[in-house]
Amino acid sequence: MHICFKALGAFFISDISGFIIEMMFKDRRRFMIVSFSLYMFMYMTLLTAINHEASGIVDGKAQLILYYVDMFCVTMGFVFYAVFYDVYKKRSFPLYAAIINTIVLLSALLIKIEAVFMVLAPIVGTFLGFFGGFFYTCMALSLLDDRKPGMTMGIAMSLAVFMQWLLQICIGIPILYIFIIDVCVMLFFICCKERFESKKSSLKVSAVQMIDILPIFITAGIIFLVFCFDNRMENILTAQQLETIDIYTWPRLFLIPGYLGFGYFHDRFKGLYDQLSVLMAALLSIISLILLSAGLYLNLAMIIFYLELGLTISYYNLVFWRISLNKKHQSFWACMGRIIDGGVSIILALFWKMDFSLSIEIIINILVIIMIVILIVVENRNRIIENRKPDLEEFIRKYELTDREKDVFYELLKPEAKVEQMAEELFISRRTLQRHISSIYEKCGVSSRVGLITLIYKE
Repeated sequence: MHICFKALGAFFISDISGFIIEMMFKDRRRFMIVSFSLYMFMYMTLLTAINHEASGIVDGKAQLILYYVDMFCVTMGFVFYAVFYDVYKKRSFPLYAAIINTIVLLSALLIKIEAVFMVLAPIVGTFLGFFGGFFYTCMALSLLDDRKPGMTMGIAMSLAVFMQWLLQICIGIPILYIFIIDVCVMLFFICCKERFESKKSSLKVSAVQMIDILPIFITAGIIFLVFCFDNRMENILTAQQLETIDIYTWPRLFLIPGYLGFGYFHDRFKGLYDQLSVLMAALLSIISLILLSAGLYLNLAMIIFYLELGLTISYYNLVFWRISLNKKHQSFWACMGRIIDGGVSIILALFWKMDFSLSIEIIINILVIIMIVILIVVENRNRIIENRKPDLEEFIRKYELTDREKDVFYELLKPEAKVEQMAEELFISRRTLQRHISSIYEKCGVSSRVGLITLIYKE
């Protein structure tokens, strides 16, 4: 009887939990918001906890080295996921990564030996990045069905920041609670694993073009500005012997208006003015740098910095998620923003050893902003050209060209292509080619190749 009651109870709990999950996450957009916010919450709290724990195990110099090693490992985790996803096309890898990450994290917490901690902490970062690659790919694919991707991303990121702030002011960052959070997120993933399955992009795969490359350099420029502020802030905090935790508490909440503001305008104007947000973030970086150097407006400088950071992260997330939808290496492009962020920060940390005066640093920042403006102008020019390209397939369908006429049609569009060359390319006689050309002209109501091209652009 006791066994029967236990079995009935287990079945009842399982059935009720399944019903609750179904009701809460029936809408896929809501499910992705909760899932992504949980991952980002785990990501932020876990790395913060590792850095905090390291302060009691390793000395200051080793702690700084560990910070950059962790950043490198998280970045490589995103790269590893992109490679595994492209090669194996399996979604079970994140589950294994989550389980291994939890085991390694527990080992790092229990074995508080400097050498062991210095080895295990980067492993945690690597699997955290690997797990993140999965979520970033899922968020990119969710854009296919999401009419408001900006707000989906903004709400998820905002929830993660708010939960971390709430956790920090309520109970601090006890490592036991961080471990419990990690386990809960892993269990959530296991319970809802099937719901992460998303339909694949039906968009035609296109080659990488200049318009896809330019956001990489724009993102790198903005990350450079963020690094300049971080570097100066670290020097000021060290000189004044201030505790970072006191400054990072409430100003960090200003990430939220950055996330939500960018998300709203992205959805409202269909991404047309995303570059204006980048320029705003670039200008805010100089203002925050000046205020920080003045020393009297430290909190205001932090507020502006976090607002800029929210705009920056939103920009590179949404831009690369959109680009990834019609690229062959989809996961790699979905994670591109995080890869650039980590990569540029690490390179600058290794080689940026010069201590510039404020005026020189502002001049450098202005030059970077000018470079960003030039890149944005070039990107917009390329986008205008891309949008002006005619839809040739639609043109062919409209004028009911046959398959053979379609081949001839594309040959006619090649600059300086002569009749003899076209005939050889299509393996037909000149007479047959002329017959097809005449048929195309007749259907389109034109009398020459120039007239045909003019008609295409008019259409």
